[in-house]
Amino acid sequence: MRDRNYLDKVRGLSCQICGADDGTIVPAHYSGYMSHKLGKGMGQKAWDNCVAALCHSCHSVMDSYRDGNSKDRAITFLIAILQTQKAIHEAG
Repeated sequence: MRDRNYLDKVRGLSCQICGADDGTIVPAHYSGYMSHKLGKGMGQKAWDNCVAALCHSCHSVMDSYRDGNSKDRAITFLIAILQTQKAIHEAG
């Protein structure tokens, strides 16, 4: 599931973790706990509908596994993905 149009829409949102709207927002593909269930594999990102709109700072935290690969990290990331999907849906 690859969708460049969806990813472009995500870039127009604010960060779904901290709320930043600083020009660094990117679609961050889910990684971590159970990510293989969402399309992630060796050299393969999760599906494009499994991205969160994240600022550079929050994306770095999610990608670095600074606090490990815990279920809490996964929940934070997955909630940000759902909030991203909701924001895209509400924007039309």
